[in-house]
Amino acid sequence: MLYYIHRGSLCCALKSDASSGTRVNNFSVLSGKFCGLLSILSGMHSQYEITASEDSVVFPISSALFRKLSKSCPAIIPRLAYLFLSSLSPFLKNISFGLDWENFETGQNVHQQGSHDHNIYIILHGRLRLIREDNQGEKSVVGEFTRNDFVGIEETLEKKARMATLTAVRFTEVVVITISFLDFIQKYGSKVMSKIAKVLS
Repeated sequence: MLYYIHRGSLCCALKSDASSGTRVNNFSVLSGKFCGLLSILSGMHSQYEITASEDSVVFPISSALFRKLSKSCPAIIPRLAYLFLSSLSPFLKNISFGLDWENFETGQNVHQQGSHDHNIYIILHGRLRLIREDNQGEKSVVGEFTRNDFVGIEETLEKKARMATLTAVRFTEVVVITISFLDFIQKYGSKVMSKIAKVLS
């Protein structure tokens, strides 16, 4: 859902703990602005709860209506994308150097047990399986990961060798967060890094 705030303001809060209902990472969207641009443009479900900070007049635009509007007037998509990008901080606009997108075919290894690649993987779609081999050569499945899962956090942050082999069960696309990017965040954006560590934990 996309919202245009005609008057008033909206508060967006990300739930970090569904069990406790804790609301964190609040930010406000003021009158004359759109709220929900990323979710409406990407087609993904929003992770934020949106509430009115004060008495407000808001025009909601559903996904179905947005699709109809974009078909009749395709030019609105790049315009909304520009509005979204212009709202990002300079830090966010320049993080692409530290991210990479990779595809893995069925049966292809993402990393081997004992390797030191030190990357964190975010699964966009597909499935990855973690397989550990003991000293006797016996293999066992440690875990499986699907869309939106983070893989390799502990080993990357602590710079340990991989404890198991990560293999694609089917065609899988991932975002790769490199260790150099994490070092950059820690050096130039310590507050951002602490928030990332809190979310990943």
